[in-house]
Amino acid sequence: MAVAPLEATSGQTQTRHRLSRGGDRQLNRALHTVILARAKHHQPTKEYLARRITEGKTKSTAG
Repeated sequence: MAVAPLEATSGQTQTRHRLSRGGDRQLNRALHTVILARAKHHQPTKEYLARRITEGKTKSTAG
């Protein structure tokens, strides 16, 4: 599944993860479409994204 987290650490003590870029491309597209719709029409999602952006996150890493 494409949204499964993969470890992205390089021997550091902090464990970081990233999302798999491979896998089910159709599922990735469907999830992306849902997120875009929520970001445009769902008030709690709008507030969450606005808060993350004020915390210094970019639009692509806010969600």
